[in-house]
Amino acid sequence: MFHILVDCACVCVWWFNHLSSISSEAINKQPHASING
Repeated sequence: MFHILVDCACVCVWWFNHLSSISSEAINKQPHASING
């Protein structure tokens, strides 16, 4: 049972890193003014 939780945690961490890297790339492509509103 425990290894299932570990696998889920690893997947969540991988997805979080993946999405954050994508969003950071998208933000870098856009002017910084778009972040504020």
